[in-house]
Amino acid sequence: MQSLMWLGVLAHVIATSLMLVVLDVLPRGLRQHLLPDGFRGKLFTGLKTTAALWRTAACNLHPTLRAEAPVPPDLPVLLEQLQDASTSSTGNVSVSVRGLAQETTLSELGSAGRPLVVALGSCTHPPFLSALPSLVALSARLAERADFVTIYIEEAHPCDGWRHDGVRHLIAQHTSLDERRRAAAKLRTELLCCGANLRRLRLAVDLMGNAAALAFGALPARLALLLDGHLVWLSPRESTDVNALEARLEETLRQLWPV
Repeated sequence: MQSLMWLGVLAHVIATSLMLVVLDVLPRGLRQHLLPDGFRGKLFTGLKTTAALWRTAACNLHPTLRAEAPVPPDLPVLLEQLQDASTSSTGNVSVSVRGLAQETTLSELGSAGRPLVVALGSCTHPPFLSALPSLVALSARLAERADFVTIYIEEAHPCDGWRHDGVRHLIAQHTSLDERRRAAAKLRTELLCCGANLRRLRLAVDLMGNAAALAFGALPARLALLLDGHLVWLSPRESTDVNALEARLEETLRQLWPV
C-alpha cells in the first residue's frame, strides 16, 4: 500500500512537471486560446503543494528516534539568547531578545536527571500555534522539575509553497538561517502573548540542515520527551496534543520522584 502511495505521488509530480514544460514551449497566443486565465498559476501551485507533501513524507520516513533510543549527542540547534529581564514600576516583567544566538546541541539543553520537553513546529502550522497556550501553562507549572524548549523548524505552509487558509503569518520558506531566525522571532512573540517565561520555555532554531526535524520526523510539528539523553516519548506524527504530553511527563516525574 505504501509503495502504491509513493508511485501515485511520483506520477502526479512527473505529470504536472511535464504539463508545465509543455505550457512553456507553447506559443503565447495558442496558450491563451487553449487554456483559461490563471490555469498555469493554479497548476504551478498544485505542483508546489505536491512537492511539499513529498517533502513532508520524505522527512517523516527518515529513520526517527524511537522510545528509549539515545538522542544523537551532536544534534545541533541554535539557541536564541535573552537579555536580563527587567521589572517596571508597575511590576510587569519584560524580556527583550538581542540579535545573538549560541550554536549548541539538544543534549546540552537538558539537565541530568530532569525530563526535557521538546516542541518542534513553525508559525505556519495552525495546530502548533493553537497548542502554545497549553504548552506555556505546562512549562509554568512544572518548570522546577523539568526543562522545556521549543525548536523552530521549516515552515509547514509557507506563502510561496503549500498555502493553508488558517495560517495567520505569511512567511516564505527559509533559504538562510537569518530568515529562519526572523520567522522564529514571530513565534517568540506568540509565546510572550501566551505569557511564556522564555527562561523556562527556551526558544531554539533548527539549523538549515534540518537535523532536528529529520531526527524526530517532525514535519509539520511534533512533541517529544527526553530524559538523560534518551527519548522517553514521541507524539504521533503531526500531533501537538499537549494533554498526552502532560500525562507522559507526569508519569515520568512520578517514576523519578515517587510520592
